[in-house]
Amino acid sequence: MTADFHVVTDDAALRNKYFLEHAVEILQSGIPDVFHLRGPYTSPKKLLEFAGALSPIAKSNGTRFVINDRVDLALIHQLDGVHLGVRSLRPRTVRKILGLEKIVGRSVHSVQEGVDVAAEGVDYLFLGSIFRTASHPDCAPLGLEPLQELSNQVGIPIIAIGGVTSDNVSTLLNAGAKGVAVLGDIWGTPSPPEAVLSYRHNYW
Repeated sequence: MTADFHVVTDDAALRNKYFLEHAVEILQSGIPDVFHLRGPYTSPKKLLEFAGALSPIAKSNGTRFVINDRVDLALIHQLDGVHLGVRSLRPRTVRKILGLEKIVGRSVHSVQEGVDVAAEGVDYLFLGSIFRTASHPDCAPLGLEPLQELSNQVGIPIIAIGGVTSDNVSTLLNAGAKGVAVLGDIWGTPSPPEAVLSYRHNYW
């Protein structure tokens, strides 16, 4: 299967006392295509520590390692790239800083936003939330139609995020997604490494 499997963290995952242990095991499995270090309320010092510990393991196991928003930390550890949000620097600006060889992705929440951001030279887009998700309980899910529409309108991969489980991956791929990004269905389980294995057994 050519679809990409993105594993995304959040602040709750980073606060877990077993986070590093679980993350190392996940990266050593070689299953994720991209690992996103995301912690908007986690200190830069802690993010730098995690990036320094995990990015070499990711590299040695064939997983691309990106960080959310923090272009400065990406430069310090020469990470594979940065994932941006609505409040981040513009993709064109980040591209000038990091160079053409690095990954620059962006989260979007509508078809029109996706079309506009795609024109700024990003490598992929996260579109969500596709399904209802505990991480954004007040956000109405987009459903599959915008995923289909955006996939038809832009020439870069659209990665589905929001309420993704191992049971609905095939539905998302059939709707035009070129991969999925998973947070809660991994870090919200008793064993995140086992949760990642369930995706490999079913799809990768």
